Amino acid sequence: MKKVHTAIDQLILDTKDLSMFPIKRVVTEFEKYWEVSDLRKAVYTRRFYTKFGAEQAICSVIKTAMAGK
Repeated sequence: MKKVHTAIDQLILDTKDLSMFPIKRVVTEFEKYWEVSDLRKAVYTRRFYTKFGAEQAICSVIKTAMAGK
């Protein structure tokens, strides 16, 4: 069963400019993961083992910024 984003998260993914948070797939000899870079913080990167988790992290950052915190 595929996980589904909440309506708010899906709206963020569909309408916001996500160019500051590029997601790329990394496959090495020992592991596979999705890497999310936060270009606002001098190329800060995090690893996620699912694309869904990576997209949720981006939505969380954007929602926090929109709340002004």
